[in-house]
Amino acid sequence: MSNVPLCLTRRDRPITTAKRRLASAVRPARSVFRKEVGAAVNDAVAPAQAGLEAELRDIRRVLEDDMDAANEATAVFGRLLSQLGDRLDGIDEQLRSIATRLDALEKPSSPAPRHTRSAPSSGSRSGGKAVAGGGSATPAG
Repeated sequence: MSNVPLCLTRRDRPITTAKRRLASAVRPARSVFRKEVGAAVNDAVAPAQAGLEAELRDIRRVLEDDMDAANEATAVFGRLLSQLGDRLDGIDEQLRSIATRLDALEKPSSPAPRHTRSAPSSGSRSGGKAVAGGGSATPAG
């Protein structure tokens, strides 16, 4: 057995001395590689990212404008509903006033029976000619 303590990885496997030496030798090159690759990727991605950010700003602006318009439409609709409610209240009050006046007009005529016009009959009121002589219409005799 060796006197070197074993280090465990996340998978609980021992790291050998050769792996440790290799990792420490590659570590400086790794950071340089990250910097160079990161710079190259940034140079390639930056124009697309700038375009996407501009489009995202435009979308936000359109959505904000749309929300403002929706809020304004809601406010106008609310005002119109309020005005309509006020007008309906006024109509309701006028109807109550008319009903009260009708009730007042009907109360005095309630005890007396209602008179209806009768159709003229063809009896004595006919437009016939009078009997000649102006006397009685009974025969002499």
